[in-house]
Amino acid sequence: MDLRPSLSVVIPVYNGVKDLHGCLTSVARAVEPLHPAEQRTIEVIVCDNWSDDGSHEVAEAFEMPVPYRVMRPERHEPNRTRNWRAGLAQTTADWMLMLHADDLMAPSGLVALLRAIKRPEAARATIIVGSHRTFDDPGAPGRTRPRWGPASLIPGGLLARGVLALHCPFVPFVLMRRSAYETVGGLDERWEIVQDWELWMRLSAIGDVLLVREEIGWWRVHPTSAKYRELNAREHVELSRVLAHRIPGLPAGPHARARRVALARAAIQLEDVDGDPSVWLGDGALPSVSAAREVLASMSRTVTVRMYALRALGVVRRLPLRERDVARQH
Repeated sequence: MDLRPSLSVVIPVYNGVKDLHGCLTSVARAVEPLHPAEQRTIEVIVCDNWSDDGSHEVAEAFEMPVPYRVMRPERHEPNRTRNWRAGLAQTTADWMLMLHADDLMAPSGLVALLRAIKRPEAARATIIVGSHRTFDDPGAPGRTRPRWGPASLIPGGLLARGVLALHCPFVPFVLMRRSAYETVGGLDERWEIVQDWELWMRLSAIGDVLLVREEIGWWRVHPTSAKYRELNAREHVELSRVLAHRIPGLPAGPHARARRVALARAAIQLEDVDGDPSVWLGDGALPSVSAAREVLASMSRTVTVRMYALRALGVVRRLPLRERDVARQH
Protein backbone atom coordinates (compact mmCIF):
# COMPACT_ATOMS: atom_id res chain seq x y z
CA MET A 1 0.00 0.00 0.00
CA ASP A 2 1.26 3.49 -0.92
CA LEU A 3 1.72 5.38 2.34
CA ARG A 4 2.94 8.61 0.76
CA PRO A 5 0.86 11.71 1.55
CA SER A 6 -1.28 13.22 -1.18
CA LEU A 7 -0.58 16.85 -0.27
CA SER A 8 2.48 18.67 1.09
CA VAL A 9 2.05 22.15 2.57
CA VAL A 10 5.40 23.99 2.72
CA ILE A 11 5.71 27.08 4.93
CA PRO A 12 8.94 29.01 4.33
CA VAL A 13 9.85 31.53 7.01
CA TYR A 14 12.60 33.97 7.89
CA ASN A 15 12.21 36.16 10.96
CA GLY A 16 8.45 35.81 10.81
CA VAL A 17 7.75 35.30 14.49
CA LYS A 18 5.03 37.97 14.41
CA ASP A 19 2.83 35.97 12.04
CA LEU A 20 4.08 32.37 12.09
CA HIS A 21 1.98 31.09 14.99
CA GLY A 22 -1.17 32.45 13.36
CA CYS A 23 -0.24 30.78 10.08
CA LEU A 24 0.37 27.42 11.76
CA THR A 25 -2.84 27.75 13.76
CA SER A 26 -4.82 28.35 10.57
CA VAL A 27 -3.44 25.09 9.14
CA ALA A 28 -4.29 23.17 12.31
CA ARG A 29 -7.83 24.54 12.27
CA ALA A 30 -8.22 23.60 8.61
CA VAL A 31 -7.37 20.01 9.58
CA GLU A 32 -10.33 19.76 11.97
CA PRO A 33 -13.07 19.11 9.36
CA LEU A 34 -11.07 16.25 7.81
CA HIS A 35 -11.70 12.57 8.49
CA PRO A 36 -8.74 10.92 10.31
CA ALA A 37 -7.91 8.96 7.16
CA GLU A 38 -7.72 12.23 5.20
CA GLN A 39 -5.52 13.81 7.85
CA ARG A 40 -2.94 11.10 7.23
CA THR A 41 -2.71 12.18 3.58
CA ILE A 42 -1.32 15.63 4.48
CA GLU A 43 2.17 16.66 5.56
CA VAL A 44 3.26 20.12 6.72
CA ILE A 45 6.87 21.28 6.44
CA VAL A 46 8.24 24.52 7.91
CA CYS A 47 11.47 25.60 6.23
CA ASP A 48 13.16 28.11 8.51
CA ASN A 49 15.89 30.19 6.84
CA TRP A 50 17.94 30.38 10.07
CA SER A 51 15.73 32.98 11.74
CA ASP A 52 17.13 34.80 14.77
CA ASP A 53 13.86 36.22 16.12
CA GLY A 54 12.37 33.10 17.68
CA SER A 55 10.57 31.79 14.58
CA HIS A 56 12.38 28.46 14.75
CA GLU A 57 11.40 27.96 18.38
CA VAL A 58 7.75 28.77 17.60
CA ALA A 59 7.75 26.23 14.78
CA GLU A 60 9.44 23.54 16.88
CA ALA A 61 7.02 23.98 19.78
CA PHE A 62 3.88 23.89 17.64
CA GLU A 63 1.75 20.72 17.80
CA MET A 64 0.26 19.98 14.39
CA PRO A 65 -2.43 17.26 14.12
CA VAL A 66 -0.95 15.92 10.85
CA PRO A 67 2.57 14.72 9.99
CA TYR A 68 4.75 17.78 10.63
CA ARG A 69 8.42 18.66 10.64
CA VAL A 70 10.67 21.70 10.87
CA MET A 71 13.85 21.89 8.79
CA ARG A 72 16.50 24.37 7.76
CA PRO A 73 18.67 24.74 4.67
CA GLU A 74 22.37 24.03 5.21
CA ARG A 75 22.99 27.72 5.84
CA HIS A 76 21.09 31.01 5.78
CA GLU A 77 20.11 31.83 2.20
CA PRO A 78 20.14 35.58 1.46
CA ASN A 79 18.07 34.77 -1.64
CA ARG A 80 14.71 33.66 -0.24
CA THR A 81 13.98 31.58 -3.35
CA ARG A 82 16.68 29.14 -2.25
CA ASN A 83 14.91 28.66 1.06
CA TRP A 84 11.67 28.01 -0.82
CA ARG A 85 13.46 25.45 -2.97
CA ALA A 86 14.93 23.77 0.10
CA GLY A 87 11.49 23.32 1.64
CA LEU A 88 9.88 22.02 -1.55
CA ALA A 89 12.76 19.55 -1.99
CA GLN A 90 11.69 17.87 1.27
CA THR A 91 8.17 17.06 0.10
CA THR A 92 7.02 13.52 -0.55
CA ALA A 93 3.44 14.08 -1.78
CA ASP A 94 2.22 14.16 -5.36
CA TRP A 95 0.91 17.72 -4.92
CA MET A 96 2.60 20.68 -3.20
CA LEU A 97 1.44 24.08 -1.98
CA MET A 98 3.48 26.99 -0.62
CA LEU A 99 1.87 28.85 2.28
CA HIS A 100 3.83 31.95 3.19
CA ALA A 101 4.35 32.44 6.90
CA ASP A 102 2.42 35.74 6.93
CA ASP A 103 -0.60 34.24 5.14
CA LEU A 104 -3.38 31.98 6.43
CA MET A 105 -5.01 28.77 5.29
CA ALA A 106 -8.75 29.28 4.82
CA PRO A 107 -10.88 27.37 7.35
CA SER A 108 -12.04 25.02 4.59
CA GLY A 109 -8.78 25.23 2.66
CA LEU A 110 -7.51 21.70 3.23
CA VAL A 111 -10.92 20.22 2.45
CA ALA A 112 -10.89 22.21 -0.79
CA LEU A 113 -7.35 21.12 -1.70
CA LEU A 114 -8.03 17.42 -1.19
CA ARG A 115 -11.26 17.71 -3.15
CA ALA A 116 -9.43 19.47 -6.00
CA ILE A 117 -6.69 16.87 -6.43
CA LYS A 118 -9.29 14.08 -6.51
CA ARG A 119 -11.15 15.62 -9.44
CA PRO A 120 -10.76 13.58 -12.65
CA GLU A 121 -9.61 16.74 -14.46
CA ALA A 122 -6.65 17.03 -12.10
CA ALA A 123 -5.00 14.10 -13.88
CA ARG A 124 -4.21 16.44 -16.80
CA ALA A 125 -3.20 19.46 -14.72
CA THR A 126 0.24 20.65 -13.67
CA ILE A 127 -1.21 23.39 -11.46
CA ILE A 128 -4.56 23.86 -9.69
CA VAL A 129 -5.84 27.31 -8.73
CA GLY A 130 -8.65 28.10 -6.31
CA SER A 131 -10.02 31.30 -4.80
CA HIS A 132 -8.66 33.42 -1.95
CA ARG A 133 -9.32 36.43 0.25
CA THR A 134 -6.99 39.34 0.98
CA PHE A 135 -6.58 40.89 4.41
CA ASP A 136 -4.49 43.23 6.51
CA ASP A 137 -6.46 42.33 9.65
CA PRO A 138 -7.02 38.57 10.15
CA GLY A 139 -10.36 39.34 11.76
CA ALA A 140 -11.69 41.10 8.68
CA PRO A 141 -10.75 39.28 5.46
CA GLY A 142 -12.02 40.67 2.17
CA ARG A 143 -14.43 39.00 -0.23
CA THR A 144 -13.60 35.81 -2.06
CA ARG A 145 -11.71 36.36 -5.30
CA PRO A 146 -11.88 35.53 -8.15
CA ARG A 147 -15.52 34.60 -8.51
CA TRP A 148 -15.48 32.12 -11.34
CA GLY A 149 -18.26 29.56 -11.70
CA PRO A 150 -17.86 25.92 -12.73
CA ALA A 151 -14.48 24.21 -12.66
CA SER A 152 -12.46 24.92 -15.79
CA LEU A 153 -9.61 23.00 -17.43
CA ILE A 154 -7.61 25.56 -19.40
CA PRO A 155 -4.94 24.59 -21.94
CA GLY A 156 -1.75 25.72 -20.26
CA GLY A 157 -0.07 26.96 -23.43
CA LEU A 158 -2.98 29.27 -24.26
CA LEU A 159 -3.02 30.63 -20.72
CA ALA A 160 0.73 31.26 -20.78
CA ARG A 161 0.75 33.04 -24.15
CA GLY A 162 -2.49 34.98 -23.72
CA VAL A 163 -2.43 35.91 -20.02
CA LEU A 164 0.71 34.96 -18.08
CA ALA A 165 2.95 36.83 -20.50
CA LEU A 166 1.16 40.03 -19.45
CA HIS A 167 -0.04 39.42 -15.92
CA CYS A 168 -0.01 36.92 -13.06
CA PRO A 169 -3.67 36.41 -12.02
CA PHE A 170 -2.73 33.91 -9.29
CA VAL A 171 -1.65 34.58 -5.70
CA PRO A 172 0.65 32.13 -3.87
CA PHE A 173 -2.05 29.53 -3.10
CA VAL A 174 -1.34 27.40 -6.17
CA LEU A 175 -1.15 23.63 -6.09
CA MET A 176 1.75 22.21 -8.09
CA ARG A 177 2.17 18.65 -9.29
CA ARG A 178 5.53 17.64 -7.81
CA SER A 179 6.62 15.63 -10.85
CA ALA A 180 5.91 18.60 -13.12
CA TYR A 181 7.79 20.92 -10.77
CA GLU A 182 10.81 18.64 -10.96
CA THR A 183 10.51 18.30 -14.75
CA VAL A 184 10.79 22.08 -15.30
CA GLY A 185 13.62 22.44 -12.80
CA GLY A 186 11.69 24.04 -9.94
CA LEU A 187 11.92 27.62 -8.78
CA ASP A 188 14.60 29.65 -10.53
CA GLU A 189 17.02 31.23 -8.04
CA ARG A 190 17.56 34.13 -10.43
CA TRP A 191 14.33 35.68 -9.15
CA GLU A 192 13.35 36.84 -5.66
CA ILE A 193 10.04 38.60 -6.38
CA VAL A 194 8.57 37.11 -9.58
CA GLN A 195 9.81 33.55 -8.97
CA ASP A 196 6.35 32.02 -8.57
CA TRP A 197 4.91 33.84 -11.61
CA GLU A 198 7.86 32.69 -13.73
CA LEU A 199 7.35 29.14 -12.45
CA TRP A 200 3.64 29.17 -13.40
CA MET A 201 4.73 30.05 -16.94
CA ARG A 202 6.96 27.00 -17.21
CA LEU A 203 4.49 24.66 -15.52
CA SER A 204 1.57 25.78 -17.71
CA ALA A 205 3.71 25.22 -20.81
CA ILE A 206 3.76 21.45 -20.14
CA GLY A 207 0.19 20.80 -18.98
CA ASP A 208 -3.29 22.09 -18.28
CA VAL A 209 -4.38 24.49 -15.54
CA LEU A 210 -7.39 23.50 -13.45
CA LEU A 211 -9.43 26.34 -11.96
CA VAL A 212 -11.79 25.49 -9.09
CA ARG A 213 -14.05 27.83 -7.17
CA GLU A 214 -13.25 26.56 -3.65
CA GLU A 215 -11.53 28.94 -1.22
CA ILE A 216 -7.92 27.95 -0.43
CA GLY A 217 -6.25 30.72 1.58
CA TRP A 218 -6.10 34.27 2.87
CA TRP A 219 -3.39 36.49 1.40
CA ARG A 220 -1.96 39.25 3.59
CA VAL A 221 -1.40 42.67 2.03
CA HIS A 222 1.00 45.11 3.66
CA PRO A 223 3.16 48.11 2.76
CA THR A 224 6.39 47.50 0.85
CA SER A 225 9.73 49.23 1.18
CA ALA A 226 11.47 51.31 -1.47
CA LYS A 227 14.09 48.55 -1.80
CA TYR A 228 11.37 45.96 -2.45
CA ARG A 229 9.66 48.16 -5.06
CA GLU A 230 12.94 48.76 -6.87
CA LEU A 231 13.70 45.03 -6.97
CA ASN A 232 10.12 44.35 -8.08
CA ALA A 233 10.48 46.83 -10.95
CA ARG A 234 13.81 45.43 -12.06
CA GLU A 235 12.64 41.82 -12.05
CA HIS A 236 9.50 42.62 -14.03
CA VAL A 237 11.62 44.25 -16.72
CA GLU A 238 14.20 41.45 -16.72
CA LEU A 239 11.50 38.77 -16.92
CA SER A 240 9.92 40.50 -19.92
CA ARG A 241 13.22 40.11 -21.77
CA VAL A 242 13.29 36.31 -21.45
CA LEU A 243 9.63 35.46 -22.02
CA ALA A 244 10.32 33.70 -25.32
CA HIS A 245 12.46 31.20 -23.41
CA ARG A 246 9.78 30.65 -20.76
CA ILE A 247 6.71 30.51 -22.99
CA PRO A 248 7.14 28.37 -26.13
CA GLY A 249 5.47 29.80 -29.22
CA LEU A 250 5.09 33.34 -27.88
CA PRO A 251 4.79 35.58 -30.99
CA ALA A 252 6.89 38.71 -31.37
CA GLY A 253 3.89 41.06 -31.09
CA PRO A 254 2.64 39.80 -27.69
CA HIS A 255 6.25 39.70 -26.49
CA ALA A 256 6.66 43.38 -27.37
CA ARG A 257 3.39 44.21 -25.60
CA ALA A 258 4.52 42.31 -22.52
CA ARG A 259 7.69 44.39 -22.57
CA ARG A 260 5.64 47.63 -22.60
CA VAL A 261 3.53 46.36 -19.70
CA ALA A 262 6.66 45.51 -17.69
CA LEU A 263 8.08 49.00 -18.24
CA ALA A 264 4.74 50.49 -17.19
CA ARG A 265 4.76 48.46 -13.99
CA ALA A 266 8.29 49.56 -13.29
CA ALA A 267 7.33 53.21 -13.75
CA ILE A 268 4.53 52.85 -11.17
CA GLN A 269 6.76 50.97 -8.71
CA LEU A 270 9.50 53.61 -8.97
CA GLU A 271 7.21 56.65 -8.80
CA ASP A 272 8.52 57.74 -5.38
CA VAL A 273 11.77 55.75 -5.26
CA ASP A 274 15.14 57.44 -5.60
CA GLY A 275 17.74 55.86 -7.85
CA ASP A 276 18.85 55.54 -11.46
CA PRO A 277 17.05 52.67 -13.24
CA SER A 278 19.10 53.16 -16.43
CA VAL A 279 21.72 50.76 -15.06
CA TRP A 280 19.29 47.84 -15.46
CA LEU A 281 16.82 49.13 -18.05
CA GLY A 282 19.20 48.49 -20.93
CA ASP A 283 17.53 49.55 -24.18
CA GLY A 284 14.19 50.21 -22.48
CA ALA A 285 12.71 53.50 -21.35
CA LEU A 286 10.19 54.08 -18.59
CA PRO A 287 6.98 55.84 -19.64
CA SER A 288 5.50 58.67 -17.63
CA VAL A 289 3.35 57.59 -14.72
CA SER A 290 0.18 58.75 -16.48
CA ALA A 291 1.09 56.81 -19.63
CA ALA A 292 2.00 53.78 -17.52
CA ARG A 293 -1.43 53.80 -15.90
CA GLU A 294 -3.08 53.81 -19.33
CA VAL A 295 -0.95 50.86 -20.45
CA LEU A 296 -1.84 48.87 -17.33
CA ALA A 297 -5.55 49.72 -17.63
CA SER A 298 -5.54 48.47 -21.21
CA MET A 299 -3.68 45.33 -20.17
CA SER A 300 -6.19 44.68 -17.38
CA ARG A 301 -9.11 44.86 -19.82
CA THR A 302 -7.35 42.50 -22.22
CA VAL A 303 -6.52 39.97 -19.50
CA THR A 304 -10.08 40.06 -18.14
CA VAL A 305 -11.58 39.31 -21.57
CA ARG A 306 -9.07 36.54 -22.24
CA MET A 307 -9.63 34.92 -18.85
CA TYR A 308 -13.40 34.83 -19.44
CA ALA A 309 -12.82 33.24 -22.85
CA LEU A 310 -10.32 30.71 -21.52
CA ARG A 311 -12.55 29.80 -18.60
CA ALA A 312 -15.44 29.18 -20.99
CA LEU A 313 -13.22 27.00 -23.16
CA GLY A 314 -12.01 25.18 -20.05
CA VAL A 315 -15.56 24.36 -18.93
CA VAL A 316 -16.30 22.83 -22.34
CA ARG A 317 -13.07 20.83 -22.28
CA ARG A 318 -13.72 19.25 -18.90
CA LEU A 319 -17.29 18.10 -19.64
CA PRO A 320 -16.25 15.03 -21.66
CA LEU A 321 -13.93 14.06 -18.82
CA ARG A 322 -16.84 14.15 -16.38
CA GLU A 323 -19.02 12.08 -18.72
CA ARG A 324 -16.32 9.41 -19.15
CA ASP A 325 -15.74 9.32 -15.39
CA VAL A 326 -19.45 8.72 -14.72
CA ALA A 327 -19.54 6.00 -17.40
CA ARG A 328 -16.62 4.18 -15.76
CA GLN A 329 -18.42 4.22 -12.40
CA HIS A 330 -21.38 2.42 -13.98
